[in-house]
Amino acid sequence: MFTGFIVIFLLCTIEWLGIYWATNLSDESTELERYEEWFYHD
Repeated sequence: MFTGFIVIFLLCTIEWLGIYWATNLSDESTELERYEEWFYHD
């Protein structure tokens, strides 16, 4: 159970870093929107 928590935490951290990176390094909001569409699609 604790291992599952670590895996979920790492996945959430990676996703957050991806959004943070896309938001700060990309002047176009379309890239962030495309990322959000992919992330929330499932």
